[in-house]
Amino acid sequence: MKKSLLLILLLACPSLARGQGSFAGTWDTSFGRMTLTQEGKKVRGHYEMEGNRCPINGTVEKNRLTFTYEEPDVKGEGWFELSADGKSFSGKWREKGRSAWADWKGQRVEPVAGRVWLVVLEANWENDLSEQEYAFGAMLRAFFARSAKVQVRHRIFTDVASLTKWSKEVAYLAEPVVLVVATHGSPQGVTVGGKTIGARAIADALRHCDNLKLLHFSACQLMKDKLAAEMVRSLDKRVAFPISGYTTTVDWAASAIIEFTYFDMILLRGMTPSAAAEQVGKLLPFSGDKPIPGAAIPPAGFRLLLPETDAARAGSPAAKRP
Repeated sequence: MKKSLLLILLLACPSLARGQGSFAGTWDTSFGRMTLTQEGKKVRGHYEMEGNRCPINGTVEKNRLTFTYEEPDVKGEGWFELSADGKSFSGKWREKGRSAWADWKGQRVEPVAGRVWLVVLEANWENDLSEQEYAFGAMLRAFFARSAKVQVRHRIFTDVASLTKWSKEVAYLAEPVVLVVATHGSPQGVTVGGKTIGARAIADALRHCDNLKLLHFSACQLMKDKLAAEMVRSLDKRVAFPISGYTTTVDWAASAIIEFTYFDMILLRGMTPSAAAEQVGKLLPFSGDKPIPGAAIPPAGFRLLLPETDAARAGSPAAKRP
């Protein structure tokens, strides 16, 4: 009879069946958003403190995580106790060398079923006051407004610091994210304010974004040489996502047509980036490398880099042409 009752409890409450529970996920805490990953008893993650990504690492025993943390000026330690339903934690922290403990609480951010994010980070295209304002992110927001499941966020960046700030925030979203970087580009990186932001800086900003479904460069020539492959090699091995863009100085109309189609396939039709890229090639032949006789728009040189992690890190990522 006792065994039957225990079985009923385990079936009714999966957290009991898991025993230790899991701290993995995104949390709203006393000190802002925090994201954690758990492998066995080991937990690692980070939270933001005044624009700095602060690492947190620890070990789980039963439902208690004992951890250390590191901020720019201080280090410390603490512990979190996971609630029975796994949806919250309460705990304490203190700076190294201090005896007093302070509270640190958190509430799990539950992913919304079916929700996906389109985050557009864009540099200003206008050079002077004679030009009308225009923004690709605003066009995408209007296009996807017809779908309640697609959350669009459009932010402007002006330098490497602001691109890094917005890119880092992707990790704190609980659902999958398609990230678009829209600006001028070259084989060396994205350009803004006359300066180039290279592969390593971009990779560092996205180092912990394991929720990234796709990184797309709405910019010229980013896929021409080895920048994307260098980004993949610079990322943590636990983080792997497809990267797409163009090998050419792509026509504005061409890139817009390609990207509206491409993102529609991924965000609204539920396709993988690979399947969406194949559809782009079938529907829009000018997206490839071959000139179309009599066409007003030249080939775009659209590319999708599939990380296939081991091959990519060896320097031979799988680059797919549409």
